[in-house]
Order: sequence, then C-alpha cells, then structure tokens
Amino acid sequence: MYSKILVPIDNSPYSSLCTDVAVTLAKGWQASVTGFHVFAAEMHQERFRDMEPTLPPQFREPFRLEHQRSVHKSLIYKGLEMISHSYLDPIAQRCRAESVAYTSKVAEGKNYAEIVREANEGDYDLVVMGAQGLGAREDGQLGSVCERVARRLRKDILVVKRGAFPGGAILSGVDGSVSSEKAFRTAATLGKTFCLPIELVSVYDPEFHRMAFNSLASMLSGDMKRMFSMDGQGKLHDAAIDTGLADIYRGYLEAAQREVEGSQGAVQATLLAGKPSSSILQHSRASGISLVVLGRFGRHRAGDLDIGSTTECVLRQVPCHVLITSN
Repeated sequence: MYSKILVPIDNSPYSSLCTDVAVTLAKGWQASVTGFHVFAAEMHQERFRDMEPTLPPQFREPFRLEHQRSVHKSLIYKGLEMISHSYLDPIAQRCRAESVAYTSKVAEGKNYAEIVREANEGDYDLVVMGAQGLGAREDGQLGSVCERVARRLRKDILVVKRGAFPGGAILSGVDGSVSSEKAFRTAATLGKTFCLPIELVSVYDPEFHRMAFNSLASMLSGDMKRMFSMDGQGKLHDAAIDTGLADIYRGYLEAAQREVEGSQGAVQATLLAGKPSSSILQHSRASGISLVVLGRFGRHRAGDLDIGSTTECVLRQVPCHVLITSN
C-alpha cells in the first residue's frame, strides 16, 4: 500500500510515538522510512543580530562585530546540523533493528514549510507526524506545525496522537465523494493488514436544511407565504429531507460496505443523523475507535480549498489517531 514514509522528528515524546507507528506500517508493507528534521539556523542568526545593540561596547566595533557574526553563523549552522542528525539516531537505530530500509535527511528553514516541501516534492506516499511537538500542551490541542502541514500537504498524512497503533477498530467516513472512496479503501487495507475491525460511518444533516427553510419562510410576508403555500411546502420539505437525505447517504454507505466486504469480510456500517463532524467525534469516543480515516475533502469542495471543514474539525478534536487521504 504505502511504499515510502516520511517521518518528521523533533525529539519530542510524539517523535517516539511516530517512530513506533512508522516502523509498524513499514514492516506491514515492506516500505522504507525517511527520518526528517528541520533546524532554524537563520532564525538564531536573526536573534543574534537583534541582540547586538546590547553587547558591551568593545564587541560593537565594526571589525569585531563582523567577525563575531561570521563565527556565530558558522557555529550555529554546524552545531544545529549536528544536533539534527543526533535527533534522528533513535529512529535510524530502530529501523535497523527491525530490518526496515531507512534514510536520514535534515534541512534548514521554517519547520512546517520544509516538511511540506520535502513531502510534496519527494516521492513519499505517506507522512507520519505527531499531533504536537516539543511545545505539547496537556489540553491535547493540535500543534501549530502539525496543523499547518496537514493543511498544505498533497500526500496522505497520519497524525499520531496518544494510544497504541495498531489498536482497536478503524472508523472511515463515507459521503459518496471521491475522497471518501479512497479513505474507506485505505481503511479496509489497514484493517486487513493488521487484522483490525472496520466501521463505515455516513452522516446526513436534516436539521441544517430545516433551519435554512425556516429562515427563508420567516422572511416572507403573509401574502408571499400564501402564494407559495409555505405551510404545505414546509411539511413536504420535512418529509422529503427526513427520508430523502437518509436514503441518499444509506446508498453511499451500502455501496462502500459491499466493496469493502468483498475483500475484508463482514464490516459494520452505521448511518447517523446530525452535524457530520460532531457525530463522528461523538461516535468515535463512544465506540473506542483507535483510528479515524477521512478524505481531505467532502462532496462540497471548492476549487481552492486546502482541507474540508469536517476533516479539519475531526483532526483537531478527536482523541485518537487520524489518517487523512489525498486524491
């Protein structure tokens, strides 16, 4: 399935989790792993320049200042590059111990930008990245680097949170879009490889359409309401929404279930009513899901969209691992 995995490393506890996950996946598919660390020499150099006015007078003389700049730049760049390679030693050792093909890479620059550049320009097909980094917070919120990478990637990304991998059941969202088709096929392959149960979930939102209709009706005058028979239209609308949307999404779900069961065996399929992101979050927590697999976009993708709202919301809030597939 995946053949080349990129793993951004920053020496945080999440890096260790990412190493475990990446090695597990690589062994399952005989894939190779590349450990990647970004260091920010230029940022340190800028800070050094910012602090120059605070140096003692003898160090602010033009000749000595230029010499200090040169020495500092060389030490910072070489020092951070050496530290970067040392950060990658644990994942390199782990891959060697597990007989997984491995490569180390480092780059200088802005962390999220260099990760995105390396992933998108390289021949990787999966990025395994921690939900947080060295600045991890106890509230479990998504780290800024992870979020920026997830929004800009055009490759699959597995965001590693707390919990074992592979763990319990895998949930995959189904909405009839091309993105969700890749998502549930990926979930099925993961389930088959690691002997994990799969649950397909489809969510329709009748309440949104009711609210939109009622909002429109509230703006019409009495004559306009009578002209359009809004009372009768409202009842017809509610009935159509209740049954029509459910039937549409049940159809998506059943088609996905038939396809997955052809190679996977029995697969649970669940139809939910409500706001998609909230329903997936609640259902994942209640069911003890260990991994949620979603397409980057849903059925209502705009041309310049970087990530769909449901996927973004679930990525930020669900406590388990999240795999986002890209077309």
